[in-house]
Amino acid sequence: LPNPVRDKLIINRSGPLLNLHIRLYDINGKLLKELTSSLSSIEVDMAKYSAGTYIIWIEDTRKKINGKKVIVKM
Repeated sequence: LPNPVRDKLIINRSGPLLNLHIRLYDINGKLLKELTSSLSSIEVDMAKYSAGTYIIWIEDTRKKINGKKVIVKM
């Protein structure tokens, strides 16, 4: 099931704090936002995006894929 989100998407993680490369795509595959962070809690501002389905792609700087999630902006 998709993860619901309103204005802020918060990504919490544990383990070694390697840089994470985060990309946000719309449902058609268009890249909307890209950021890199080494923080344990990363905030993605979703307020400016319309309600709908989005995909968040997360990988570490070694290009090891850590996750792909479907999110729904309410």
